[in-house]
Amino acid sequence: MLNIKYDIVGSFLRPQEIKEARAKFNNNEITYEQLRDVEDEQIAKLVAKEVQHGLKFWYYVKI
Repeated sequence: MLNIKYDIVGSFLRPQEIKEARAKFNNNEITYEQLRDVEDEQIAKLVAKEVQHGLKFWYYVKI
């Protein structure tokens, strides 16, 4: 078995949900908090997909 270290470099395309939420925010149809909720949800989905495909995941909490 190979022991390979990897890093993800770059960015992912923004999902349609984020594009739509940003457009609504720019048109004053949703609040900043609602926009952040959509962005946070989509980021969580992306991370879950990466973990499902084998990405080792840990997080750092600053106290």
